[in-house]
Amino acid sequence: MPDLEAFLTELDALDPAPAGIEVDADLLVRVELPTGVSSTARVVGRGRRVEVHVQRPEVLAGALGRAELGRVAEVLDGGGITVDVRGPAGPVATLGAGTRSRVGAVLTGSRRVAVAPAAAVRLGWSRAPLRAALAAAGGAAAATVVLWAVRAVRGRS
Repeated sequence: MPDLEAFLTELDALDPAPAGIEVDADLLVRVELPTGVSSTARVVGRGRRVEVHVQRPEVLAGALGRAELGRVAEVLDGGGITVDVRGPAGPVATLGAGTRSRVGAVLTGSRRVAVAPAAAVRLGWSRAPLRAALAAAGGAAAATVVLWAVRAVRGRS
């Protein structure tokens, strides 16, 4: 099995990734944790969009780790590539180009990771950082609604 740290080091060397990368992929990947728990994932993509269909998203997340996931997302963004990760229960996360998430920044250190809320709970990412990120995002949304309401009331008077 390839060494994850060596892969991430090579990935960092691509930063910033060359623009205009095109993907043509159809492969099956097996991920195994040090505990022996494993999962398979099918990676398919063409152009600038890739889909990863994984049987056990928690194994993939455990193999990468949050910070490493953020590093991968930043390189993908630099190359203009978007990756959608899906599990048996639906969407798990979107990484890379076009992705902006405050919650992702709190969880992974990168705004280029958008974790589906239901998936975050299933992955066990529902602890304090996720609650804080959701509170911040909710606070920002509430502030936007209040600002909009104040402007609407002022506009009538």
